[in-house]
Amino acid sequence: MIKILWIESGQKHDEVIDLVFQRTKNKQKINLTKQSICEIFNTDLINFDIIIIPSFSNQDILFKIKRNLENFVKFGGVLVIFGARADKHDWIPFSLLKYRQRYLKQIEIKEKGNLFSNLKIEDPNTLKFHDEFITHGYFIGDEELCIPLISGQQKEIVASIIQPPDTTGKIFVTTIDPDYHAIIGYTKSKEELEFNENAFTFFRNIIFWAVDQNNKKSTHSFGKIQKDLIKELTIYFSQVFVFFCVSIMISNMLTNEENLTKYISSKVNNYSLIEILYIIVATIFVVGFLYILGKILNKFDFAEEIIDDILRSIHRTIYFFGSSVAGIMLAIATSIAFHSKVKKLVPIGWIIYAVLFGISIFIYGYAIKTLLSKVFKSR
Repeated sequence: MIKILWIESGQKHDEVIDLVFQRTKNKQKINLTKQSICEIFNTDLINFDIIIIPSFSNQDILFKIKRNLENFVKFGGVLVIFGARADKHDWIPFSLLKYRQRYLKQIEIKEKGNLFSNLKIEDPNTLKFHDEFITHGYFIGDEELCIPLISGQQKEIVASIIQPPDTTGKIFVTTIDPDYHAIIGYTKSKEELEFNENAFTFFRNIIFWAVDQNNKKSTHSFGKIQKDLIKELTIYFSQVFVFFCVSIMISNMLTNEENLTKYISSKVNNYSLIEILYIIVATIFVVGFLYILGKILNKFDFAEEIIDDILRSIHRTIYFFGSSVAGIMLAIATSIAFHSKVKKLVPIGWIIYAVLFGISIFIYGYAIKTLLSKVFKSR
């Protein structure tokens, strides 16, 4: 089930999204939610796969939820923006595009693909829904991050797909308003047109481009989880290996049992078990404290960014403790195997302890990381 949120502008063209699914046979299950922009503050955006912002939406409110929209895209959401004007506020997520208010009379289609299929296009001006102009302004930006699909004659960006750095989602943004003209079709010569076929087709193509992007994201989501798990395991066991090597060097290649014993005693002793319990309690306390502090300081972007970075790295602190003990246990096992004169001592026991302890701490650390990721998504 694909969950789509249409943020209602409060105007007649809010009806166009219903028209798309009424007129188009689509085998995919779509759950469409329409929410007034005035009530969007109470809506958890992360629960949706696709969010659509129609033309002529309230820029004051969009600016207030800019960070929420950025988090939505950061964690894999597809954001579609029609008739994007930012003359009052820089509300477009990630601020990669700068808005200019000059309306363009001529445009060029840069990438002819599915977005323009089935359009009755003899020339780009077929997307001209007004008598004297085509676009409600334009953008300028980095074309490596903002792929231009439609541009002006001086490379002004009219429609673009944005892939912000360090995100898994995408943004489609255009200063053309096909959603509005698919219903109203305003021109100077005739105030009300019942239907504009090209406007509707262009609008529908964009909606199903977003659906297609979401499907691709779903297909690769399991692979991303696997890659993340492999990455974290690699980091963790690299730390284990570091402490194993430290133990070897301190004991002079495991030949100095006195030095090895002292080092082991500093890491593994009567307080180790209670230390594990304290680490679990302390982690919960610190995460809770920093989360509340972040809520208090959410008006200060820099302070909130620092707190977020600390929370995102706290699982590595847990890895550090687990890897240090597991690495020492493996050093003990190696020492017993190659240098112990007591035949009753066998290394396999210490290896089992190292594996069980190391994996248990890793699971706890990774669980904290996963839990905090969900917390970041909901903010």
